Amino acid sequence: AASPRPCCSDALLRRARRLCAKLGIDHHVVDVEKEFNETVVRDFLDGYRAGRTPNPCILCNEKVKFPALARAADWLGCERIATGHYARLVSGGRGTPLLAAAFDGKKDQSYFLCRVPVKILRRTLFPLGEILKESVKSASARFGPGHEGQRESQDVSFLPDGNLRRFL
Repeated sequence: AASPRPCCSDALLRRARRLCAKLGIDHHVVDVEKEFNETVVRDFLDGYRAGRTPNPCILCNEKVKFPALARAADWLGCERIATGHYARLVSGGRGTPLLAAAFDGKKDQSYFLCRVPVKILRRTLFPLGEILKESVKSASARFGPGHEGQRESQDVSFLPDGNLRRFL
């Protein structure tokens, strides 16, 4: 069944599959919808009920997305994980990775990754962290129509129609 969430629509999955085929890499989908609903959406709703303004991206990255990526990488026999987040890692004391702001300060997402476990960060790459968004757009346009980049999400990505009031 198609997800009602704009972040994981059938159209985006088809687009990712086409791009992977064009690049000659395998495309795998990991279904974490149940875990996402039980962890992120529940916390989001509970937070609003309690008078807080939750940040679902931080919780998702910590508890759902990055652990799922690590499990998938292990299952596939991959040592490293790479994401499209605009963030960087720098070496801290004793080689501990520390999150750092992306070079493109307008797109920096390091804040949303602040609670990703260090054991997962150790194996993570952020290839967009040292490039400007405009360079990424130019590079993706070279793949032809349909690869120019998707609409940027600045809101809660799991709202079916972007309407927070209706969702609550």
